[in-house]
Amino acid sequence: MGFRVVFNDVLEIREKYECEQVQIQHLLTECDVISIHVDGRTENNHLCNTAMFSAMKPSVLFMNASRGFIVDAYALTDFLKHNSTAHAILDVHEPEPITNEYPLLHMPNATLYPHVACKTKKAMLNMGWVVKDIDAVLSGKDPQYQIT
Repeated sequence: MGFRVVFNDVLEIREKYECEQVQIQHLLTECDVISIHVDGRTENNHLCNTAMFSAMKPSVLFMNASRGFIVDAYALTDFLKHNSTAHAILDVHEPEPITNEYPLLHMPNATLYPHVACKTKKAMLNMGWVVKDIDAVLSGKDPQYQIT
């Protein structure tokens, strides 16, 4: 797609995926698209907060498909109100399901999806293979799929 990919993470993956690790401040201030992919540890609660959003470009495309509690929805709503060319796409929310009081629900520059990414036919098929591999390993056999 022609993107220059940068990331900020505790893992070093640059060589394998030909992307560049940068400091978080550089990522926030320079990237046109920011996609969050973090785990569910409690330290990540409201990782994406007012300070983080205020460092982003006013035209950023922000995406979260990791965990709902990663994003402070009120901080993101405020950012989107003040930056009409910014856009947010979220597949996960806090709480789920969302209620009418969810601050992002009526934002014209926020696209909200229900947390159903795993409900596609392909995803369901792939999850079946995961279960089969877990069963194989627990039975003392080699899994069919392995991360290399």
